Amino acid sequence: MTPPKNATPAGPLPSTGGGGHLGVALELVLLALLFAVHFWGVKATNMGGYEWPNLHLASRGIIDYPHANRPLTLLWFLPPALLWPQDLRGFLVFEWAYLLGGAAVLYALLRFRAPAWPELALLASAFVLTWVPMDHARLQATVIVGYAGTTLVALGLMLLFLYSWRRESRLFLAISAFGALGLSRIAEAVIPLLAGAPLLLWPLRPWTRLRAWLLAWLGALLTAVVLSLPGALGRADSYQASLRFDPHPLRMLERLGLQFSFHLGPLFRGSWAELAAPSVPLAALVFGLLWWQRARVTPELGGRPSRSLVAVLLGLVFAGLGYAAFVAAAAFVTPVRTQILSGPGIAVALASSLFLLSAALPARLRALAIGALGAWVVAVGTARTLTLQRDWDRHGRFPAQRALLSQLVAQAPDVRPHTLFLLIDDQHTFPAVFSFRHAVEYMYARRASGLAWDVPDLFYPYSFAGDGLHIEPLEALRRPWDDPPTVYRYDELVVVARGPGGLRVLENWPSTLPPLPAGARYEPRTRVVSEDPRLPARSLLLPR
Repeated sequence: MTPPKNATPAGPLPSTGGGGHLGVALELVLLALLFAVHFWGVKATNMGGYEWPNLHLASRGIIDYPHANRPLTLLWFLPPALLWPQDLRGFLVFEWAYLLGGAAVLYALLRFRAPAWPELALLASAFVLTWVPMDHARLQATVIVGYAGTTLVALGLMLLFLYSWRRESRLFLAISAFGALGLSRIAEAVIPLLAGAPLLLWPLRPWTRLRAWLLAWLGALLTAVVLSLPGALGRADSYQASLRFDPHPLRMLERLGLQFSFHLGPLFRGSWAELAAPSVPLAALVFGLLWWQRARVTPELGGRPSRSLVAVLLGLVFAGLGYAAFVAAAAFVTPVRTQILSGPGIAVALASSLFLLSAALPARLRALAIGALGAWVVAVGTARTLTLQRDWDRHGRFPAQRALLSQLVAQAPDVRPHTLFLLIDDQHTFPAVFSFRHAVEYMYARRASGLAWDVPDLFYPYSFAGDGLHIEPLEALRRPWDDPPTVYRYDELVVVARGPGGLRVLENWPSTLPPLPAGARYEPRTRVVSEDPRLPARSLLLPR
């Protein structure tokens, strides 16, 4: 087919100023090394205490979060759960893979879109790996592996969409559009980001073909909105409803500005004390090597200031689209989970701003200035990641939860089927009923379940009655998660209490709980089986 008169020629990844495929390969290797230095101190055990359903459900091959109307939400959790089971390090390894893959796709996307500006692709990829300064969840592999996988695929779909335009391929257009629809069923927050993909087609010619491309792409995303949001926001018990949807324009703009300040503010208020860690100068050194090998073969860095300004604005637009779904909810007034989808846009804006700031300098000084400013971004970003890890070391719940579960399985290696552990814990080691429930079911292969007393009963409302303890899971969860309503007789309960001396099984019914009905028996020792079944999930409790 003859290309249209105004179409940009398509072809393999351009080698302009980059030493061909060998130069590209070297840059990708150095980017991976940079990320390894930056992320090496992050621990697999960073958990906030709520992640046990992710671990338990993925281990059973369940990926549906029906209460959030997200039928595919745990898809990216399946590889670590099934290929590296019963080990939190698997989630961290796959987070590394997803984040590195996302940087590589961003690199390819920018090289494809701006082949004469390869240094932009390099800087943006370095920044997307190292500049996530305030998002604690990025260090929480058992949560953010989903966002990281989604961002990787979103960038890939945008690249495929752009490629379909260049090649005039309706097949690739259809694949990218259906892929966008499917990705939205993992997390609807990706829809605004994907909606920005047509901006990459600029200049938008020929107009006769543009209509078909926009109809296919935006039609798929509109379908995603229809499938995702009404079903979620229309139910009072949905996850999205708990975030308090607040579409007021001024308040949304205020939250949007807050997110930009979270993401960009640390550049100007970095702590010198944070920069004192050994990995900070090492990351800056690797970045310097990365930049040097690029700058030495690039005859003119940056080019026209107008092009840099357009790239800054475009990056900020895509960052705003990455925030968009979050700022629509009143609950998102922190940077937690908001700096992953917006990361590519921020990275492009930061990278192109360096070219804009240095545009007035001579070429030789320009390369030095960009390298120095880029090293500052990498150094501060690495220092911030180390600080976030120290926060996890102080406040993460997994060590306490692992200790409690270890004591539980030590005192009750196994149980008779249909046993319920009822936890009394003033420290609220497990902050919600669903967290303890799924942790216990994971540890006991569903022969036992759990209920934590005096914590929120989200998803699993319960009540004491004359015939026992009634647990009524949300209607939406019952079939997808195989969680039917259940009644546990009082003689099927084992009450465990956490005190100064650790966890212990209570031999008598405690006064903390509602009194036993007349005629009810509480006999915890009849439920405990002393033989250790050596269940695989308990390897999670081993110190590593």
